[in-house]
Amino acid sequence: MCDICAYNSYLSKCRYCYANFNEDNVNNDYLMHDDSILLIGKQEKDDITKIR
Repeated sequence: MCDICAYNSYLSKCRYCYANFNEDNVNNDYLMHDDSILLIGKQEKDDITKIR
């Protein structure tokens, strides 16, 4: 599987965007982001990252 996107992750909060359906989740997901290569969250030690 290749994860390239996530629902409730677009900070512009465009009301027409199908991917943002819960503004609270958008804000919470943003707070989980650090400066990692992931869109949201942190890479765990058993996660595998491949450059494609």
